[in-house]
Amino acid sequence: MDQQQAAEQAGGRTMIVCEPNIDISDAEKLLEDLRATLDSASQVEIDASKVERIDTAALQLFLAFILASQQQGLEVVWSGVSEPMLAAANILGIAEAMGLIVHSN
Repeated sequence: MDQQQAAEQAGGRTMIVCEPNIDISDAEKLLEDLRATLDSASQVEIDASKVERIDTAALQLFLAFILASQQQGLEVVWSGVSEPMLAAANILGIAEAMGLIVHSN
């Protein structure tokens, strides 16, 4: 796909592997890729375990994708979430809505 994410499709299941740095410069391509996934998959697995930095725009796109997926009955599973991504989502108050595990300190 692109430098933002690598995706593999197998029998309606799509795997998205996030790059270490995701920011607004990647947002347009990320949006295109997530939209394409909505149209072609029945299950999505997102591996964000290597994310070191993610900005608000990218988190908002992931949240919009999760909400749209729920409306379409598409299953989204997080196979890995890095601490920086979880922390950023917690700061914005969207970790629960994204389906991320919220760690308490």
